Amino acid sequence: TSMTPTTSTATLSAGEALIGRWERTGGNFSVLEGMVVEVDETGTTGTIVMVPRNPYGFEVGDVKWSDLTGVSFDRIRIRDLVRDADTGLPSYVTGVIAITDDGAMLELTFPSTGTRQVWSRLP
Repeated sequence: TSMTPTTSTATLSAGEALIGRWERTGGNFSVLEGMVVEVDETGTTGTIVMVPRNPYGFEVGDVKWSDLTGVSFDRIRIRDLVRDADTGLPSYVTGVIAITDDGAMLELTFPSTGTRQVWSRLP
C-alpha cells in the first residue's frame, strides 16, 4: 500500500512507520552492527532475523523490540532487549526511537544507560 502525501504519520499506530526490516549500522556496541530486526505487520514487535556472531548471546528469533508506543509523530517509546555481557541473561531497557523525516533511519537512545543505536531501513 502506498501512502498519499496527505497522510500524516500521526495517523499511524506507533509502530506502523517501522514495519519492515532494519539493519543496525552504528551506535555503541559495534560488534552488533549488521543485526537485522524485522518489525511485523502490526507494528508492535521487532524480531531478530539476522545476527552477527556476538558475545551477548543474541539469536535469530529473539524479540528485540517490544511495546512500541507513540510519544509524538516522530518519536516512539520502546522496550529493547539487552543481554548481560557475562551471563547472557535477557532483560529489557526502555528507550526512545527517533525517525528521520524520510523514514530511512532510526536513532534509539536509552536515558538509563546513556547508549545509542543507529538503524537503517533495508529495501
